[in-house]
This record gives sequence, structure tokens and C-alpha cells, in this order.
Amino acid sequence: MDTIVIVTGAVSLVAFLSVWTSKVKSTRLPLPPGPRRIPFLGNALDINITEPHVTYTQWKHQYGVFSAANSFIAPTEINSSHA
Repeated sequence: MDTIVIVTGAVSLVAFLSVWTSKVKSTRLPLPPGPRRIPFLGNALDINITEPHVTYTQWKHQYGVFSAANSFIAPTEINSSHA
């Protein structure tokens, strides 16, 4: 009995989150181009912790002056211009 309740709750939660995220994503403006993101981690593993500016400079040459990255679940827009 407890297993059925847990499985039903988990399935309901997944269904709710999938519907909710699809509605939230459809109302947002598109982000600039950027590297591929890993679910839940985003680009946290792609950024050099000691010298993040080196990673951002590489992304500038690959994706342009404006790029987007995710640190865990927070979207971040990166402006690599000199102005």
C-alpha cells in the first residue's frame, strides 16, 4: 500500500513539473547562443574556477559577444564586449 502511494505521488510530481516547466519556458524570451547545458548542473563544470575570464573569452570567439550559460538552474547572460 505504501509503495503505491509513493509511486503515485512521484508520477504526479513528475507530471506536474513537466507541465509547469513547459508553460514557464514558453513565456520566456530566447537566450543568446551558448554551450550545451547539462541538466541541473548547467555549465558549472565548463567554467574554469580559477580563471573564469579565460572560459568567457573562448565562448566570445565561439558564440559571439553575447552568450548564455547556466550555473546550476540560474540562467546567466554573458556580455564579453570591452565597453
